[in-house]
Amino acid sequence: MRKYLLCLLLPCSPLHGADDLFRERFAVPATRTAALAELIPGTQSAYFHTTLDHQLAGREAEFQKTLAEWKAASGRKENPISAEAMTVLENRQILMSYQKNPVVSLAELIRRLDLKFTDTRPDAAAAAESVPTRVDPALISEAAFEKATAARFPEKTYEQYSGTRRHRELEKVEKFDPTQIRWFLENLDRADLPGVVQLIDRALAVDRTLSFTAHPLLSQLTAVQHESLLELHPDLRAKESFGIAYLAKLRPGSETDFARDRKAHADHVRRCRDFIVTLPPALNSLKAHVLFHHLRLQADLGNYPKDDLLAFLALPRLRHELLKVPEIADPLAIRLDQDFSAATACPAVKDDLPLIQSYLQHFLGATDSATEFAALIPEKLLNPLHARARLLAGADPARWGAQIDPSEFKSLQENVRIDFAPGAPGLLEADAAVALTLDLKNTPDLLVRIYELDLPANLTGSDRELDVDIDLDGLVPHHERRLAFAQAPMTLHRETIQLPELAGPGAWLVDFTGGQVSARALIRKGQLIAFPERTATGQTVRVFDEKGNAVPTASITLGLENLSADASGRIVIPDAPNQPATTGIVRAGKLAVPISLAPRSDELALDARFHLDREQLIADQGGETPPPRPPHQPRPRTPARPHQRPRSPGAPDGTGYAFDFGLVSTPYGQGTKP
Repeated sequence: MRKYLLCLLLPCSPLHGADDLFRERFAVPATRTAALAELIPGTQSAYFHTTLDHQLAGREAEFQKTLAEWKAASGRKENPISAEAMTVLENRQILMSYQKNPVVSLAELIRRLDLKFTDTRPDAAAAAESVPTRVDPALISEAAFEKATAARFPEKTYEQYSGTRRHRELEKVEKFDPTQIRWFLENLDRADLPGVVQLIDRALAVDRTLSFTAHPLLSQLTAVQHESLLELHPDLRAKESFGIAYLAKLRPGSETDFARDRKAHADHVRRCRDFIVTLPPALNSLKAHVLFHHLRLQADLGNYPKDDLLAFLALPRLRHELLKVPEIADPLAIRLDQDFSAATACPAVKDDLPLIQSYLQHFLGATDSATEFAALIPEKLLNPLHARARLLAGADPARWGAQIDPSEFKSLQENVRIDFAPGAPGLLEADAAVALTLDLKNTPDLLVRIYELDLPANLTGSDRELDVDIDLDGLVPHHERRLAFAQAPMTLHRETIQLPELAGPGAWLVDFTGGQVSARALIRKGQLIAFPERTATGQTVRVFDEKGNAVPTASITLGLENLSADASGRIVIPDAPNQPATTGIVRAGKLAVPISLAPRSDELALDARFHLDREQLIADQGGETPPPRPPHQPRPRTPARPHQRPRSPGAPDGTGYAFDFGLVSTPYGQGTKP
């Protein structure tokens, strides 16, 4: 018997290894059919795995048929088959059928698990009534908050307000005490509000030292508000910070580029001049700054306002090489080195003598009388200055030459001058005609040489803008011609030189030489304007010309990369690893401009926010009290998926949706997790 049992066990000993091998083959769909063929028909294992195969493949009819055969085999009287694991397959089928018929599936699960939902919470109804599903509008109204704030902060309620509510407090500005005035002056974030002028009016009555340039609120005032304050406080004209702040508000917006539009800049400084002439002597330095740049810009435009010149010369000074200076120092003497660029967009004045001499040359050269300037310039300096101006204007050398030293007369006669006249345009369009105006003296023969510059090549080599100091040694000019003038050597004359050789967009260096004197001009026609922008996958550069038109022929060179523009003038620059080049050259034809881009890499981040209505904070609770959840029974969950659910009946408008990401909960009593 012992030997017989041993024989039975020997063939069974390797079954564990075979069982694992079968499971591996059954788990793979490609080998599952072959694995099933190895099972003995009619056994529990054959029924279980065959039924599971039908279930996994979704063959519901075959699944039900095989399951019924298994049940019949397990219920027969002779040699019944084990029903082990049959319930597992049935429960799986119920869960898999939930998507198609959730009501029937939940009911079957409740029946199988014999679940009873009879427990109730004693205070369920009271709790449902005490938890609101709507917010009473009266509780969140502005009046309710104001009442609560006043009760908590009775003395300084206004300090708890913000936004538009704080701004509305200015309606009571006439009732503000000094503490409130100072608080609102420091805490208001906008100056374009009704009542701000009245607030500052009252603040000036409390503190006259307020700065209109340094104070955060006062520095935001508009020009109209400055004028309103000036009507209330005329003595503000003597306050330097007020004058600077007011003149700054007269400036046009960023759409106007003073560096390229000289006339717009001159118009702004002229408006500044109209204001500063009304200022008291205490602001003489500001007046001198504005008058100097007004005279300079007007001369660039070909205008010479004599009254403004006389007003500028009459300002008191501590010392000067040409003008009269009082023996006793005037405490109101001007300081030209003060910086008032915030008001005029002009730098501090370093030296006013060249400008004064050019104006005196203009006026004295045209008249035999200098009485208008006699009160401002000492006679011993005025007479020689007048004589030189008349001689340069072509007056009789016998009369005016006698008023200066003979050596000076000889030097003046032999002097050669080639100067560019003021008023040259700062920007030339690509199709504009080019002409330069020169002030010439003692240049009977003028050599004009024109060099056309390869702008892209020069920028690639230097990565900077060109200037007139380019080395021309060994270069042959592209164009060359000579001009002759018949004026006497003593006469200073103004000539306009037409340059038709400068056609189309590009850059040229024009060199004028007469005797041992030369003058150069770097002329650029047309312009490329590049606007870099960040995109989701990199950067784009839009290229425009000086007229604002897109340049579809533009390209950009970044190291070894060369990228071209599309039809709209947009160049796409993708992000790239390994620290790609971010500086390069934008070019189109003969024009080029350097460009610097942002780093060509991205740091990805997600910033998401979700809005939950008040009703969503009470899960699935509406007008009726939901049935209680059984103890120790979690809510059933469906596979994770985005879900859209109508708003609960307690929602104010009954519309809209709440979005739940992840697992979705179902109301109590509709089912539990098996």
